[in-house]
Amino acid sequence: MVTKGIECSYGADNVFGPVVAAECRQGFDFTLLFEQSILSILPSSLFLLAIVPRFVWLHTAQIKTAPSIFRTTKLVSTK
Repeated sequence: MVTKGIECSYGADNVFGPVVAAECRQGFDFTLLFEQSILSILPSSLFLLAIVPRFVWLHTAQIKTAPSIFRTTKLVSTK
C-alpha cells in the first residue's frame, strides 16, 4: 500500500527496525527484513532446535508393537 504522492525507496525495507520510515506507508508497517528475520526465521529455527530432543527421546524409546507380517503389510499399504 503506497500513500498518495509519496514513493518509498527500496532501501526503506532493508532496515532491521520493526517500523518502516514515517514517510513510507504512514510509518505503520513492518520492514521486510524484520518480517523475514523475526516472523519466519526465528520460529523455524526454534522448531528445528525442539526437534532434536524429541528425536533422541523417540529413538531411545522402547518399541511398543510386536513384529509381525500384518504390521509390515499395514506399513507398506499406507504409502
